[in-house]
Amino acid sequence: MKNKKDKKFELITSFAIGFCVGVLIAPRTGEETRKILSEIGKQYIQKSSDWLNEKIAQFSEITDQYAENIKEYLEDIK
Repeated sequence: MKNKKDKKFELITSFAIGFCVGVLIAPRTGEETRKILSEIGKQYIQKSSDWLNEKIAQFSEITDQYAENIKEYLEDIK
């Protein structure tokens, strides 16, 4: 039985091969394909940036809550 890493690797590899074949046989010029890929890349970069900023904000809120809880705990044990 294959482990999870092997399955993930196969999935990513299959996707990459399918993507490359699709790009190679697409009925578009190279310039059009590059423009589309560039736009898609920019969208993914923006989505990734937004997601990362959201996670950073969540992490900051959680650490602020923990810091406040620790501060209150330390005041209580004095």
